[in-house]
Amino acid sequence: MTFTNCSQDYFEIQDGNKKYKLCGELPSGSKKFIFFPPGSNKLVFKFRSTFHQKKGFLIEVKQLPFSCAENMIGNNNVGAMRSRQACSRNFSGRISRITYPDYTEDNVPVEKCTYTIRKSGAGACLVQLDLSSFDFVQTPGCSTNYLLLPNGQKLCGVLGGSRKFIPFPPGKDSMALELSSTSSTSNSFDIQVTQLPGPCEEPFGSLTVVSEMNPRQCDQTIRKVTEILKSPGYPGFFGPNYECVYEIYRPDVSVCQLELEFVEFSLGKHTPPGCSSGAYLELPGKNRLCHDLTGKMIIKVSEFQDPVNFIFRSDSQTSGRGFYIIMRQVPNTCPGFTAHSVIPKAMKRCYQESSTYLGYFVPPQETNWCEFVIHRADPTVCAIRLQISSKTFLAVPCATNYIQLPDGNKMCISVTELREIELPMQKEYITLIYYGLHNPKFTLLVDQVRNSCKVQRSQQYSSKHRRWTWKVIPR
Repeated sequence: MTFTNCSQDYFEIQDGNKKYKLCGELPSGSKKFIFFPPGSNKLVFKFRSTFHQKKGFLIEVKQLPFSCAENMIGNNNVGAMRSRQACSRNFSGRISRITYPDYTEDNVPVEKCTYTIRKSGAGACLVQLDLSSFDFVQTPGCSTNYLLLPNGQKLCGVLGGSRKFIPFPPGKDSMALELSSTSSTSNSFDIQVTQLPGPCEEPFGSLTVVSEMNPRQCDQTIRKVTEILKSPGYPGFFGPNYECVYEIYRPDVSVCQLELEFVEFSLGKHTPPGCSSGAYLELPGKNRLCHDLTGKMIIKVSEFQDPVNFIFRSDSQTSGRGFYIIMRQVPNTCPGFTAHSVIPKAMKRCYQESSTYLGYFVPPQETNWCEFVIHRADPTVCAIRLQISSKTFLAVPCATNYIQLPDGNKMCISVTELREIELPMQKEYITLIYYGLHNPKFTLLVDQVRNSCKVQRSQQYSSKHRRWTWKVIPR
């Protein structure tokens, strides 16, 4: 049965001073209560048909005595009928459905109703309302016909296709929606209610309108060869207004490919084809993923890019199941790495030392292998900052032009970056190894950081190079 847009075959019903049309199919036994206009003793029904030939209708009309508004006071029968026009409905499932028109057990149309939504579990903190259809008579300020949300907002008019997010009140496990619909109107709605799991921390606890939130942060730093990328709250649903940056650092300069295995990837059904809004995962090349995915994907990254960033965003109207991605860094995938994976030891070598707070290393020309030794400048130095500097851009492959640090990690010669490394307290110096097949011209700047030790020394130590002795007490 359709109440609006009946343009061809329809049955027009008068209800008070209003008129509306019925068309389509109506289940046998359905009832509708209508009222005479104030001060009138006549109701007019109208049937219209075009060239269609169908079965038609059979309606029994029954007039109810003592049902006028001026006769309600003191009349138990009418008073009972009016009281049954209010209702109360309870929903506690993760996914529920609320529809209107609604009727009482005696098929009396509901005018007032309270829809109570109770938490489906301890982790539920947000309710998503999908208005599949919503058609209420529009009045100034939604004064007479409306659906009142827990945050005080009244809904009326035509709102089909929209979505609302309502947080559960802090410390409570339920919320209520209030319906007000006069019997002389043809209001209707069909709403799907989805409860979204946590996290339930701020800003949900202090805001009543989720669309007003600032983006919720959920950044992640990854330094492992194999790691898991998960959407916020996974395996639960992610909520609106998220912006998450996944920073991926490569432990090996030979890594130029990332393998993504999509165990699950579902960002909702409200995303346009171009992934311009809604929810999406932005890849390092600015390409976006927003549709359901399975299987594996290879992402190529530049050898000059570190870290590699993935960005997940969801707007104020989108939620979904989320994603679970296994990320693997693939070694030996940078240009030239497999051809020159080992530096021949017969090439020219050098040896350089530095023992000052601010020092530098410059490899001689035509030198392919160097030892850079850094001596501790004073007892308080436990951290050393390194930076590669050059006057021109160095277009050399990282796989065969790098500085190997004491922990095995490598600094690419062609990338201007700042690294901070540790000088262990039990050592007086550290050694850096430089490899270069293409003789790049650069300077390695060394900055020894004063007062960078986490604990002070508890016994005497002497330096053969600096000729000092110190004794420190634990902090």
